[in-house]
Amino acid sequence: MMPEKNLDVSVEAGARFAFCVHSHQPAGNSPDVLEKVYGKSYLPFFEKMYEHPGIMLNAHFSGYLLEWLIKMHPEYVDMLKEMVSRGQLEILGGGIYEPILAAVPLDDAVGQIKELNSLVLKTFGTYPGGMWLAERVWEPHLPEVIKQSGLTYTLVDDLGFMNAGIPRESLSGYYTSEFNGSEVAVFPINLEIRDSIPFSGYIKALNNIERASTRNSGKLIVFGDDCEKFGSWPGTYEDVYKKKWLERFLTGLEKRNIETVHFSDYKERESTTGMVYLPTCSYPEMMTWALDPADQKKAESLMKKRGMGKSRLMLGAHWRNFLTKYSESLQLYRKIRFVSGMVQEAGVDHEARMHLYRGEANDAMWHGVFGGIYLPLLRMKSYSSLIHAQKLAEHSLRRVEYFRRFGSDLMRKDSFCISTGGLWVYGGASHGLEVEEIDLKDAALNLTDSLTRREEEYHASIQRILKRGSRKKGNIGKGVFVKDIGDISSLIYDHSPRRSFKDHFIGTGEGIEEHMVSADEDLHLHSTFTEMANEERFWISRSYRANFRNASIGIDKEISVRKKSNQLTAAYRFSGISSEGDTLRLGSEINLSAFSSDFDSITVNGRRIESLKGRAFETSTLALDYHDLNLRVVVDVSGSKLFWVYPVETISNSEEGLETILQGVCVMPVTELSEGGRFEISIKAMDIPAERRW
Repeated sequence: MMPEKNLDVSVEAGARFAFCVHSHQPAGNSPDVLEKVYGKSYLPFFEKMYEHPGIMLNAHFSGYLLEWLIKMHPEYVDMLKEMVSRGQLEILGGGIYEPILAAVPLDDAVGQIKELNSLVLKTFGTYPGGMWLAERVWEPHLPEVIKQSGLTYTLVDDLGFMNAGIPRESLSGYYTSEFNGSEVAVFPINLEIRDSIPFSGYIKALNNIERASTRNSGKLIVFGDDCEKFGSWPGTYEDVYKKKWLERFLTGLEKRNIETVHFSDYKERESTTGMVYLPTCSYPEMMTWALDPADQKKAESLMKKRGMGKSRLMLGAHWRNFLTKYSESLQLYRKIRFVSGMVQEAGVDHEARMHLYRGEANDAMWHGVFGGIYLPLLRMKSYSSLIHAQKLAEHSLRRVEYFRRFGSDLMRKDSFCISTGGLWVYGGASHGLEVEEIDLKDAALNLTDSLTRREEEYHASIQRILKRGSRKKGNIGKGVFVKDIGDISSLIYDHSPRRSFKDHFIGTGEGIEEHMVSADEDLHLHSTFTEMANEERFWISRSYRANFRNASIGIDKEISVRKKSNQLTAAYRFSGISSEGDTLRLGSEINLSAFSSDFDSITVNGRRIESLKGRAFETSTLALDYHDLNLRVVVDVSGSKLFWVYPVETISNSEEGLETILQGVCVMPVTELSEGGRFEISIKAMDIPAERRW
């Protein structure tokens, strides 16, 4: 940070300023991570604020983090309580487990907010007046949600107001928005102020606040952003605390004629600036991350030329675009809607609803610097919570064994769910009868939660970044850092979403290395599927022809699930093979979860996965052991004795920088195609035998 060159003197008088920080950790995040961020951000920031009792602060804590603080650091919560009781701190509400409110059912959105309202009241003795909007994702119906939750205001980034036709220069105070007659106050977050704190000199930040407020007759100017940027973002701890940026900024607020206020007090004293109907929006970076890589690059180039968010036409993409950009996000979204419907139908108790709410956390549903779809642990925690909720709902409904076929476009018209005593199996027939999800009910685990390897906009910059070297500090919303990417051979892209029992046709001379890098997307001629059941099992079957290069193959395929065991089987029969002399093979792709993304936790037939890049196993049985979960997944094959196995890895970006992450393990039994040939694959989950446990 450059030293200040000008004197700390007031530019103009009569400014009013709302200082608001948002503290959040994903539900199920590692205790080590929470302790680290607590020590670098949450504790030193509020200790410094405590030393300046005349500065009014607004703060939001997501429910999972607040629950953790109450349990692990009661002395810290006591300090917050004192700040509330002496009138310094206003606590905001929100969805208890930080859902994107627009992405969950209406009843769940209201229920989540009310749960955090209750927790705030129980903890601090005050009821929230307004709320923090997760990822500041706004949709026009939200005034009704907020009003039904008993709250009266929220915060939205100023770009949304600009896209509603209001010039940035005149944005101040609060506006009123409504839906179906439900009115709420909406405070605009000033982008220039947000970007300058704490990355510009403290005097510049103070001057910006004064100028913005006084040119609007002393109306309120709002800062609203993550508390983590005060210490736990790269390089910020030294600047904010060791070099005393925060202390100097707070002292400057006290010296100048800048009145710091609480949102509720300001709203009570002042009238609205006017009515506004905001379009769907979020903060500018989020709307850029939601774009496809090529458009994202163009958008970022435009913002560099014209300044972040200065153009009213710089809209980016709707947050829901993540549901089409990442098939895994859509799969989780479908799961949320499905489980929420079951919980509502069952009318089950508070425990089931809280599991559902944890599963609705936004962190695993999108990707940007802060989004966590690339983090297997966060996806695992979301699925685990939803599985718990679904199991409780099923027992309440006394509906355990069933076959359900979906008929909506959202759930895909050719998709299905099979439920037995131990498993849920979700799949579809659009590409040769594939499985998208295998859930273990008792363990509350999604066995097949892997991730498709995709191009991201920042991938094009990796070579340049490696030559330049890692930047260790700065505004992480505006740059790319390097954490640990090692061998950039991980930049391999899949041609279609990763699913299980996905059929690949393999030509003469093609080995696992060629398949890993350039697997063809096979063309299937579609047909309908049929489902049947007896006392022992459910099964689905379909027949289709597949065209591969100059060959044509007829396939009868059946997937069956036993009712009394955690076993799923896929059976193939081949016929009508037409080719031009090539020896054709079929590989059935099975993608198994990485869960913790820890190489050391996973072994394949006793060998650690880190040594298995592109490895072939000549065996008819293959076992994956997840030692930290005491879980063994066994894949048995008849009709072949060949497995191709490789780790599915990605290079992704986060607040700590670019890193290589293990997303899953691809296990592919391979067989030669022959007229009338048969091929059968079974998957079964069990505990690791005692003699193989670590």
